Amino acid sequence: MANFNASTVAAMSFWGPAAAMLMGLAGCAKVGESDSAPANTTEAHPPAADDRTAKSDSKPAASGELNANDPADEASGATTADAADQKSSPVVRGTVKFDGPPPERLEIDMTQVPECVKVHGSDTILNEDVILGPGGEVKNAFVYVKRAPEPSDDAPPEPAVLNQTKCMYTPRVQGIRVGQKLEIRNSDAFAHNVRGYPNLNPIFNIGQPGKGDVREKVFDLAENPPIKFKCDLHKWMTAYVFVMDHPYFAVTGDDGQFEIGGLPPGDYTLAVWHEKLGKDQQEITVDEEGKVVADFTLHEE
Repeated sequence: MANFNASTVAAMSFWGPAAAMLMGLAGCAKVGESDSAPANTTEAHPPAADDRTAKSDSKPAASGELNANDPADEASGATTADAADQKSSPVVRGTVKFDGPPPERLEIDMTQVPECVKVHGSDTILNEDVILGPGGEVKNAFVYVKRAPEPSDDAPPEPAVLNQTKCMYTPRVQGIRVGQKLEIRNSDAFAHNVRGYPNLNPIFNIGQPGKGDVREKVFDLAENPPIKFKCDLHKWMTAYVFVMDHPYFAVTGDDGQFEIGGLPPGDYTLAVWHEKLGKDQQEITVDEEGKVVADFTLHEE
């Protein structure tokens, strides 16, 4: 409502009701101007994707290799500031290779299990214990930091996944955190049996009757060497799960490459493990600059 001083009121008395009406309209117009909010001219900007997430290092699968159930890359939800912090933080990168004649990948004999033959049809399924790229790049090598610093974060709330699909475990090798849920899925229309052989946590044996059956496991103690998973119904099914008390680990992809981010500056021992090609380790120094390259060459044991 408009406010009028003494002189204004006197004028209104002198000129009569018409003047009072005009001044009241003018006051209302001013009130409308002061109450209206200015238009928002700020444009929303989408978050910048992390360079490392956006870049794909995957390559076409070799003949006989199962990649249909690999988890798809998820778009990064990092803001521009987050992406900059991740890019500038220390990152250890490298490639694991094998020096020597490549071991022959043998065909898995599924002929005695009709349900497995049916889901694969005429495809030839090869053993996954040693998978090499054209230049000797080693897939499924586990790279980790020994005696790593105390982590600043807790175990991820998202579960890790071990899937049983087409009579195979996927992924073959993975690392999870102490206290993190491991979701064990059966995506086949027939039964599987999950037998785990931890070194420190309790041994377990789980029957999963068919598609859609999901069980969860949580491990309270670190496991390195990894927990070996087997299926009593399909003897060739094998997987390895490392249970780590820190986040500084990675598994090599088809190209043999790995990347470990966020390691604080300092001197460390970086180690690699492979189920058939053995182990190796080396000393590295992570400085404030953050870019460390550490390659490994494994030899047949």
